[in-house]
Amino acid sequence: MEDDPYLTIVAAMRGTAKAAVTQTVFTGVVLSVSPLMVETGGLVLSGDDLLIDRRLLNSSALSKGARVGMVTADQQTYLVLCEVVRA
Repeated sequence: MEDDPYLTIVAAMRGTAKAAVTQTVFTGVVLSVSPLMVETGGLVLSGDDLLIDRRLLNSSALSKGARVGMVTADQQTYLVLCEVVRA
């Protein structure tokens, strides 16, 4: 039986779509508060890599070793949203 060309196209499209999906939500660990440095997945982020709400940065909410929730749209700049803890 011959392959259905439409199924071949759909399979190729699915493979391409799966390859294009990237993770956008991360957790990280604060390595340093001043200057802010966060490690996630073996990558150490600092300086222009990070954006954070001024109130969070200027408060005593973050400390070395704290786990933070982050998002990114481009895998280059990460927005630190909050400190997260296990339930």
